[in-house]
Amino acid sequence: MLPDLEKETWVYWLDRKSHAPDDRNSFRVSFVFENRSGHYPNGGKDVLPWYWNEETCAKKNYERGFPPDLVVKIVESSMFAKH
Repeated sequence: MLPDLEKETWVYWLDRKSHAPDDRNSFRVSFVFENRSGHYPNGGKDVLPWYWNEETCAKKNYERGFPPDLVVKIVESSMFAKH
């Protein structure tokens, strides 16, 4: 279950193991939450997944107020969070 996007700090992240079906330079977008282990791929059930390239992902995070250095800190906090 996806955590609350309105109450938690999160960024977009690209799962480089999930290429777009028709574009090897685009990857499935996931949500990564600060201090929460793992990532949450978008899409599923009757919703198609999003696939972005690196530039689009960085732009979307920046538009939300998360420059690259802050994105890295949030992803790192997720990587080291307890399961």
